[in-house]
Amino acid sequence: MKQDILAFIADDQGAVTVDMVILVAGIVVLSLGVFSIVTETTLEAAAGRINDLIVSLLPS
Repeated sequence: MKQDILAFIADDQGAVTVDMVILVAGIVVLSLGVFSIVTETTLEAAAGRINDLIVSLLPS
């Protein structure tokens, strides 16, 4: 079993290449970008609703 794993890692198909590292890094960066856009949009909408609520509570 251990020799099979070592043979797989030594083989070109099992080795982690620079291309794979760049691909994973790109996916992580894109995921974080989408997360930040969604978070920003959600927070802006919540801030608008909170602002409307506070303004409606103020005496005219």
